[in-house]
Amino acid sequence: MKDSSSFQYHIEQACEPLLNELDDLITWQWDEHLSCLLAEFSVDHAQFVYLHVQKHFPHVWDKKSIKSADPLLKHRAGFFNALKKNQQLLTQDTTGQHDIMASWWPWGHGATVSVRLFQVSNLPYQAPSGLFRRLTGWART
Repeated sequence: MKDSSSFQYHIEQACEPLLNELDDLITWQWDEHLSCLLAEFSVDHAQFVYLHVQKHFPHVWDKKSIKSADPLLKHRAGFFNALKKNQQLLTQDTTGQHDIMASWWPWGHGATVSVRLFQVSNLPYQAPSGLFRRLTGWART
């Protein structure tokens, strides 16, 4: 298992262009609890920050669209695929192949937004089998 400093280093290296673009506007900190880079900022900056995040993570998932996302992508997003109203998952692809994803979480009071950059889960993915697979496959058709 990697320690937090190696996770942090990997995320910082992989996201260096994005971090540099936003360097003058927001401050990043390490979120030990979720093992990710975290920035919290006023909604006054949300549109500008969002445009830069989406430039690097162009595929956007919300509470509704994540249901039809590739199962591997959802697996690799882990905790961050459980989206609530107005939350988004931003990815570099639609299949979950890239190592880093971003989460966009507006706060309930409407004045603050959090963005997190996290390393995806590397746990082996096992596709559902048996009855569960038939039921979920039927629901997608």
